Amino acid sequence: MKGGIGTYLALILACQTIMKLGQVTITEAELIAVREGLKIVWNRCVEKLVTECDSRVVVQLIKKADTNIHLLGNIIEDYRELIKK
Repeated sequence: MKGGIGTYLALILACQTIMKLGQVTITEAELIAVREGLKIVWNRCVEKLVTECDSRVVVQLIKKADTNIHLLGNIIEDYRELIKK
């Protein structure tokens, strides 16, 4: 799904979701975009997907953050649950 119209549609829809939230940090916006993008592709029955992110902070949070104590833990946990599907 790299490139292609589906990727751009998912990005646009994720950005619209973020814009509805109001003021958020860059890290929070990126985490939400990744989560919402995953929701969109899973709902379209995509079986194989490679996710990419250019934010080292976001990648480290997804890989290592303790979601019980991190302020963005709920978003990180959502991503982790979605990726298990």
